Amino acid sequence: MDTRHLNAYVSLIEALLQCAKGEEWLLLQQHQDLVDAELLTVMAQVAEKLNAEGNAPAAKFLHYWALQLNHMLQQNTAQTPVESRSQSYLQLIQAL
Repeated sequence: MDTRHLNAYVSLIEALLQCAKGEEWLLLQQHQDLVDAELLTVMAQVAEKLNAEGNAPAAKFLHYWALQLNHMLQQNTAQTPVESRSQSYLQLIQAL
């Protein structure tokens, strides 16, 4: 992972931590190009750091979203590309 991607992941994670409750899916959809396995790895690392710093609520929040995204990524890889996009759009619409 290069520095540019790492900075983009960290920026998205910071935005996720600061966004208004209920707007997380919208934020993630706006940055769907960053939602991948590497993001989940960085989220786990940031969550561990937050937990070590005594910020358990933020760490728990990131773990929750990492699990949600991991579930979606696993579903998407199990489907064909057209089905995957359709399912992702349906999930986004339902979330909104």
